[in-house]
Amino acid sequence: MSIERGRYAAEPIVRPVHSGMLGVLVLISILRLVILLGWRDGGRSTG
Repeated sequence: MSIERGRYAAEPIVRPVHSGMLGVLVLISILRLVILLGWRDGGRSTG
């Protein structure tokens, strides 16, 4: 029983960490796409 309680108590603590990690990964991926697209567009326009 103590193990089950520990799992339930740990869930709310782990969820925000995972959500924060996912948020950071999403922001990094979006920034990479924006930079790559902007760099490609700039190279095409100048080239």
